[in-house]
Amino acid sequence: MLEFYKFALPRMNRKAKIIFWSMFPIALVSSIVSILIPVVQKNLILGITNGKLDREEIIKICLISFIGIIMNVLEALGLNKLMICLKRKIQQELLNSGIRNDNPIIRDKGAGAYMVSIFGDSEQISGLIQNNVFYIFFQVVAAIVVLIITLNWSMLFAAIVIPSYIIMIAIHILSNKLYLKKYEIGREYVYEVNPKTLEYIENRSTILGYAQIQSYENNLYQLFDKRDASFEKAFAINTVSLVLLKAVKTISLLLFFIFSLYEILKESMTVAEFVAMTTYFSTIYAPIEIIKQFYMQVHKYHVAKSKIEDSLKKQIRSGIPKDYSLQLYNCSYMYKDIDTKGHLDNVTINVNDKIALVGLSGEGKTTIINLLLRFYDVKGGSIKIDGVDIRDLPREELRSMFGMVLQDTWLYSGTIYDN
Repeated sequence: MLEFYKFALPRMNRKAKIIFWSMFPIALVSSIVSILIPVVQKNLILGITNGKLDREEIIKICLISFIGIIMNVLEALGLNKLMICLKRKIQQELLNSGIRNDNPIIRDKGAGAYMVSIFGDSEQISGLIQNNVFYIFFQVVAAIVVLIITLNWSMLFAAIVIPSYIIMIAIHILSNKLYLKKYEIGREYVYEVNPKTLEYIENRSTILGYAQIQSYENNLYQLFDKRDASFEKAFAINTVSLVLLKAVKTISLLLFFIFSLYEILKESMTVAEFVAMTTYFSTIYAPIEIIKQFYMQVHKYHVAKSKIEDSLKKQIRSGIPKDYSLQLYNCSYMYKDIDTKGHLDNVTINVNDKIALVGLSGEGKTTIINLLLRFYDVKGGSIKIDGVDIRDLPREELRSMFGMVLQDTWLYSGTIYDN
């Protein structure tokens, strides 16, 4: 939990941080409301059973309920704003990193897989902030306060709630472990399926002329089946656990009803106390439900963040050199498909003025340009600007020093000036 907020808070702007900390008083007020309503309700019913309709208690319960509704609305709007803000920031970081740095996801799995990270993983990570962490804390406190209040009325409430809590925690731990295992497998298939699907669409002209197109599609659909099966199992496990938790809660409430009626007949419990404690059932079990949801989101965060962690790392900036003296010293480079002599072999060039590289095709002119701009890195020797090795400069900083016009140019959609 702390790790997530260490990750999220530095990525929020000033306005988002104000919204985040405003969740503290909102959660506090919401929890107080959940405690006060049954108490006021009890006083109101007690007055009615004594033949008195207390208007002050009616106004009080209406006012407290209204405050609770306002807090819920403000919390929902604020958390949604935080989620959008964090998601946008993560997407920007991933896009910038993918363009400027040697990205492991793009290198190993392709641009399609990186698209999953930009939009999918950012969604998974930012979704965690929609759980108000302050509300979790205050709901746990509220549950303890409720137990203390109800003990003054009857031991029955605590006697039923505490054993049910133990059972629900056991269900929660076991189901989450199984769910997250299946969910993680499903996410791995997403990383495999999405790039292949993108490749299939991009190469549709070639694929249409392929005699075994049906076989190609069947292989792709098999990956769909594996992905969907994993998510279906995860969903089924989660659904069963929610049903079991609801069943424990329902059985607890049913037992409370039965034994409470017996207590009322014995006159050891009033109707007002019975109604108030029944209302408290939603408050007392709230921490279990919230923590279950939060725990699952935390694991999704860890899964998603582990995939994009390298992409979010910042490069060390060394500063732009004071002058632009350029030196290639004993530079060597060999392409992977060349087994003999490399395209460059111990080349040394000092550039202090205008220079032209002239030679036949394949003699290394374009290779030198690619090495200068770090499309490739030298295998031997070094390239320095003002005595600074270009490998110590971020690529975007290095390339801002150069202008390059190639023979074959890819034009983007836009004006010639933009290109």
